[in-house]
Amino acid sequence: MCDVASADAVADFFANSVKALGALDIVLNNAGVGSPLVPLEETDEADYDRLMGINLKGVWLCMRESLKTMSPAGSGHIINMASALSKTTFPGAGLYVASKYAVGGLTRNTAVEYGDSGIRINAICPGFIETPLLRESVPEEDRAHLASRHPMNRLGTPEDVAKAAMWLASDASSFVTGMLFSVDGGWTAI
Repeated sequence: MCDVASADAVADFFANSVKALGALDIVLNNAGVGSPLVPLEETDEADYDRLMGINLKGVWLCMRESLKTMSPAGSGHIINMASALSKTTFPGAGLYVASKYAVGGLTRNTAVEYGDSGIRINAICPGFIETPLLRESVPEEDRAHLASRHPMNRLGTPEDVAKAAMWLASDASSFVTGMLFSVDGGWTAI
């Protein structure tokens, strides 16, 4: 793990990973942060810098280092963690939504740019996932409300997201690139 908002830390992390592993076949960019739900006028530059630094700059830096290794090899899979909010909105989460829309755009554009390189680039767009962080930060009654916003009437599980990542990293998805893959219980379908 490293500070994904630091170009030097990311470069060192990838150099050490390649040295230890010999190659990079699959990279899952999963670092990200949320923010309190507040109207945009109540946000400040520090909020913006934190969200964009980790959620977007971190993905960009990790993709850049991944591609430096994968391009000469002519193969690889990059999976970025975006959000259901890469495809929709959520009042009070303007900066978070903007950061995740940007991850989706960067994913799709880079997938097209590297389309004939043998490298596949996709993003997973989870809905609300039942994690320890969610349980700690969102009261139970609010979690029930969030679950009800998903047509499947439940929160997702880490296993739901992991299964999508495993599929995207497998040969079963060999003709899939530039996809913003929803794992959101139908949230973005409504």
